[in-house]
Amino acid sequence: MKKKNDFQTIIPLSRIDIYYLKQTFVYFIGSSSIFVLLFVLGQVRIILETISLENMSFFTIIKLLILTVPMHLFISMPVGLNLANALTFGYFAINNELLALKSFGFKIEYFIKPVLILALLVCALTYIDMDFLYPYTYKLYLKEFIKNQVKTIESALQEEKVIKFKNYELYVDRIVPSGKMKYYYDVIITEDGPQYLNTIYAKKGFLDSSFEKYNLISLTLLNGSYSIHYNDGRDALTDYEKLYIFFNKPAGSYDGGDSLLMTRIDRLAKMVRQNKKAGTYERMVDEKLHFKIGLLVACFLFAIAGLSIAKGFPRLNLGIALLSSITIIMLFYSIFILLSKTLIVKTKIPIPLIYYPLLGILFLASAGLWLKGSKTN
Repeated sequence: MKKKNDFQTIIPLSRIDIYYLKQTFVYFIGSSSIFVLLFVLGQVRIILETISLENMSFFTIIKLLILTVPMHLFISMPVGLNLANALTFGYFAINNELLALKSFGFKIEYFIKPVLILALLVCALTYIDMDFLYPYTYKLYLKEFIKNQVKTIESALQEEKVIKFKNYELYVDRIVPSGKMKYYYDVIITEDGPQYLNTIYAKKGFLDSSFEKYNLISLTLLNGSYSIHYNDGRDALTDYEKLYIFFNKPAGSYDGGDSLLMTRIDRLAKMVRQNKKAGTYERMVDEKLHFKIGLLVACFLFAIAGLSIAKGFPRLNLGIALLSSITIIMLFYSIFILLSKTLIVKTKIPIPLIYYPLLGILFLASAGLWLKGSKTN
């Protein structure tokens, strides 16, 4: 007799369980990859809007895009699991495998165990990516992004030429290298707004890396004047000793909310407890804690939702499975992601009373499909 492995000793698995897990896991990899690819393609636009192609090699672009994968992965895996389940049961249906199983007395409920096992695995992968892989790769992404952004700004500062960069026109009379630094002399910057024209003059300037920890690129200007000419004829003029011009942040900042998103769940929970003990309430900390917990819970809700599609439609086919899955995914994004953010910003409702009832809507959708299938059967 063939010896069972340790996992099967703890959780006995039938051949049907193993067949489901292998089939669905392949679909899960494919589905999650599609969602990640869509997010990454959106990241291409953000990168190219901020960094000049002249300063980037093809390898650098690929490196940046690969480093963004983990930041999209933990959002993609729960919904990828739902689509994977829909594809699996749709595949079973069009190949008459569900019908064959039913003829032997099997019910859809039989799949609850392997569905929950896969949900637990995806939940663990989501947690590892969200709390460990994403914070590490995002720091590398920011470092590479800022380095290439500095090169882009440096290329816009050329001797005795007027260069358009973003909403500015930049002119530098002289550039003097000094070690790793470059100093710019007799700098003139104009910014043409809808109701004003800003003109900045500086005797000297340099790119300041001290703001890098805030994901800001600063052109620091020394000893100059700043004038504003309004369209209604008013003028304002002031002299300064030091002036900072901050250029675009990279996509997603490392301060505020995103730094909290890169904080582990256990540390966020500790911060919430400490805040409550001290009598201070930081809504952003509480929000990030329950957002991350909500994503882990969503892994199980999406897994059950995928199974409920098979239960709710006795005459299931691939088209019905895909349409139902996409509807549930859109429900998740519109309610859990968009509506929750609106309620958090616009109201003072406690965070748990925002997230978990909204997640409950996904559970109710699954329960509705399950009841529909039970009545039909």
